[in-house]
Amino acid sequence: MTKEIIVEVFKAAGISDKQMKAIHSEFEKRHPAEHADFLKYLGISDKESLEIRKASR
Repeated sequence: MTKEIIVEVFKAAGISDKQMKAIHSEFEKRHPAEHADFLKYLGISDKESLEIRKASR
């Protein structure tokens, strides 16, 4: 699984960029450690992961 694949699937399912940001925000708020693990699983760099997580708070 990669970031590109998950974004492609979410977009094909009709999930907007705004909704994806809301998913990240909820994930970060409710399960921050697991959110970090998920981003790492997707192959997202540490730098980008930190940026995503900061923007999600």
